[in-house]
Amino acid sequence: MLKKVKFVGREKKFFWVLIFFIYGIPNILAFLSSLFSSTIIVEDKEVLLTSSAFNLINCIALIVVSLVFLAIYLSRLGNKFFRFKKEHKTVPEIVGVVVFFIQLLAALALFNSDYGRIGGASMSSSFVAVLVSYVNPGAIFLIYYGHVREEKIPYANLLMYIVISLAMGWSGFWLILFFIEFYYLAKYMPLKKIILRTLVVVLIGLAAYPATQAVRNKVRGTEVVTTNDFYSSMGTLLNRLQLYSNVVLLSQEASSIKSNIEENKILPFYADNQIGEKIITLLGIVIKPPSLQKYITIRYLIDLKNIPTFAVAEDFSWYAHVGVIGWLFVLGWVDIFLYLIFVICILTIPYWIAGRFIGSMSIVPVIHVISVVYLFHGWFSPQIGFIIALCVYSVIFYIGRRSVSSKNNFLR
Repeated sequence: MLKKVKFVGREKKFFWVLIFFIYGIPNILAFLSSLFSSTIIVEDKEVLLTSSAFNLINCIALIVVSLVFLAIYLSRLGNKFFRFKKEHKTVPEIVGVVVFFIQLLAALALFNSDYGRIGGASMSSSFVAVLVSYVNPGAIFLIYYGHVREEKIPYANLLMYIVISLAMGWSGFWLILFFIEFYYLAKYMPLKKIILRTLVVVLIGLAAYPATQAVRNKVRGTEVVTTNDFYSSMGTLLNRLQLYSNVVLLSQEASSIKSNIEENKILPFYADNQIGEKIITLLGIVIKPPSLQKYITIRYLIDLKNIPTFAVAEDFSWYAHVGVIGWLFVLGWVDIFLYLIFVICILTIPYWIAGRFIGSMSIVPVIHVISVVYLFHGWFSPQIGFIIALCVYSVIFYIGRRSVSSKNNFLR
C-alpha cells in the first residue's frame, strides 16, 4: 500500500487537468480539421459538412462549456455532500463477497444467455438475465472498488470485472479504471512520479490499443474492413474520444430531427433510460421509437442498401455519441428548460445517495469519473443505471455493517 504523504487535496486539480487533456485535445483537433474540409467523420463514417464557420465555432464552444460546467458542478457536489464525511469507512468483507456473487450472476447471464454482450441478446426471459438488467453488476463493482480502494485493491472482484467486460466486447472500462486510479495516485505521489507513471500507462495503452480493438471486434462479431494498423487505430481512438463531429451533425440536421421528435419518431430524452423503458413496457407499448443515439446512425450513418431484405435497420444501428449539449440543438425552448433540470437531477442524485447512505469520500472519484464519462457523451441510460446500482450497493453496505455490528455485540 502506498504511504500517505502531504498531497491530499491536489488530486482534484490533477484529475480535471487530465480530463481536459483526454477529451479536450481530440475535440479541438476535430474542430480544426473541419475548418479546412467539406466533410466530417462521424462514428468513422464520412458525412457532408454543410454548417457555417459560425456554427462550427458554436459547437466547439458549447462542448468546452459543458466540460467546464461538469468540472465545476461535480467538484461542488463532492464538497457539499462529503464535507463532513470521514476519509474512509471500513467495508465489511461480506460486502466484497456479495459484490463478487453479483458479478457471477452477470457472468452466468452473459455466457448462458449471451445477455450483455454488445451485439448479443438485447433482452432475455432468463430470470438471471432479468435480475442482472436491474442491479447493474458492473456499476456495483465500480462503486465497491472506489469504496475500498483507499484500503486495498480487491483483486478477485477486479479480475472478474475485467473478464466480464472483455467478454461483453466493451473496451471503455479501461479508461474508467485509468481515471479512478489516477485520482487515487495523485493524492499520494510526488508530481514527478505521477507524470512518469501516467506516461508509462498511456504509452502502454496506446501500443496495446490495436490489439484490444481486434479482440473487441472479434467478441462483438464485427468485421473490420480497413487494416487495423497502429495509425488507423489511433485515428479511431481520437474519433471515439471526440463528440464534436456528432454535435455538428445534430446541429446541421436540427430541423429534421426536431420534427421527428415532435412526431414521436425519436425516444424522448427522459425515456431513454432503464426506468423509462420499463414504464413503456408496463404501458403495453410494444414498438417504441429509437433513441437519438440510434436514430442518427439509422438516418445518417448506415447505408440502407446493405441492409438485408425484411431486416430491421435498427438491428444494424449502434449508440452514437450525442453529447450532453447535442440535445440543445433539437429541442424547443420549453423542452430545453426541462432537459436542463433532468440533467442536473441525474448529476446530483448519485452524490446525495453516496453521501447520505455510504458516507465515505473514497467513493467520490468513482462518481466523478462515471458522471463525466456518461454525461459528457450524453449517455443517460448508463447514468441512471449507475444511480440504481448506488441504491443497491447502499442496501448491501447497510446490511453488511449491521451484520458485523450484530456479530460484535453477540461476542461481547
